[in-house]
Amino acid sequence: MFAKVQSLVSSVGITFSVNNNLVRGLDYYCHTVFEFKTSEIGSQDTIIGGGRYDGLVKTIGGPDIPGVGWASGIERIVMMLNKIDTKNPLVQVITIDEQSKNYALNLLISLRRLKLKVRYDHKINIKKSLKHANEAKINFAIIVGESEIKNNNYTVKNLFDNTQQTLSFEELLNFFQS
Repeated sequence: MFAKVQSLVSSVGITFSVNNNLVRGLDYYCHTVFEFKTSEIGSQDTIIGGGRYDGLVKTIGGPDIPGVGWASGIERIVMMLNKIDTKNPLVQVITIDEQSKNYALNLLISLRRLKLKVRYDHKINIKKSLKHANEAKINFAIIVGESEIKNNNYTVKNLFDNTQQTLSFEELLNFFQS
């Protein structure tokens, strides 16, 4: 299972290192523990930490089911807020069906590498997703479904003027870089 997690993380271009000596401060963690670090805020560089735990729910009176948990330091996230580029447009990636999730995930990573602010809505209800995007004043929605996967492209909807176009991956990246 750990090899599968590593493979998935690598497949979307996230760099990581395995540290067999990493210990989280809570003794109910077992198997995998993790930290997300940044080089943006100095020596207190862990912004999220957590891991897998088995038996915790049972210990507090619930069913015997495994879980994953995490916590973040809000003050460290606030410290990073001034690093956000507010000039780039807001983008929401919306998946139409279960099969489009991985296709969309690769796009999500690529757009974030361009320093775009991207939300990912994987609830698979396009009407609600578009409504939430409009309420959040998102500039563009990128819609991914069966047709987009089959044709190896993406549907980009401008949420301000309600126009849309179909673009290849390269065209999409160029669209957001210009």
